[in-house]
Amino acid sequence: MKATLSFVIQATLSLLSFGLIARWYVYPRLRERSLREALTPLLLLQTFRTLGLLFLVPGLVDATLPAAFVIPEAVGDLLAVVLAFAALVAVRVQDVGDPVSG
Repeated sequence: MKATLSFVIQATLSLLSFGLIARWYVYPRLRERSLREALTPLLLLQTFRTLGLLFLVPGLVDATLPAAFVIPEAVGDLLAVVLAFAALVAVRVQDVGDPVSG
């Protein structure tokens, strides 16, 4: 089996699995919560996207992997983590007079 076909099958089945988990388990529980309570676990999940930085470790990935892929991928994942933490702070901070926050 070609490597590309193997990757496509793996990605497709993983997406199907995660979609079913989200539909059957995650969505019903998040639907019952306030927006603030529902966003918190979703944002916390995004704070684990630090694995993209491993592309920058010398010798960990193939040296022939183009820098045009490696650097934007690592920086993009790092930016996603920083934004997730910023969003968590914004979601979790309660303003005293704000009727929306709970």
